Amino acid sequence: MPIEGYNLLALEAAKKMIHKVLDEDLKFILNDQPPVILHTEKTVSIALQLPGNIPIVFKGNIDRVHQSGDTIYILDYKTGQVKDKELSLETIDEENLFNPKKSKLIQILMYAWLSHSDLKIPLEKMKIGLFPLATKKGTPEYLQNPDQFLQPRFMNLLQNWLIHQAELMLSVDTFVHKEDAQYCQFCRESEG
Repeated sequence: MPIEGYNLLALEAAKKMIHKVLDEDLKFILNDQPPVILHTEKTVSIALQLPGNIPIVFKGNIDRVHQSGDTIYILDYKTGQVKDKELSLETIDEENLFNPKKSKLIQILMYAWLSHSDLKIPLEKMKIGLFPLATKKGTPEYLQNPDQFLQPRFMNLLQNWLIHQAELMLSVDTFVHKEDAQYCQFCRESEG
């Protein structure tokens, strides 16, 4: 059966995305630091207690962890765009951090926190980012100003902020879907 229509487009897009990952790996190889894959699709988690002895588990699924030289790269692949300004923060405080425009930053910071806690990856060896596969540039965007974020003091702050966010969520009786949210704007309509 021939591949055609939407399936053909999806296949061709997937091929291009795979080539971008391989091209990025080739750069490491050409610099005499071939990537050693440590994990793919790795679930990382940490179990904590909220005030009142309420158990909570924070977890995430990291697409790829590899080591090149002394650096451990933690990457999440994205099919959409990622701008470097989305992975930075000028003023580190709870209000700026939990701004909806910083959701990608929160994601990689959580991956850093979880990788450090669960996988015991030293913060000083970590380079963490998102790899937007569908963009023309086709290279990873990494956490900006990592010296501010990848350090024990900030990781403790992040953990406390996440606990506070969980407490806020638990204090709400009902959750309502935002009318203007476009979560599934690129989803394909189900056929029949």
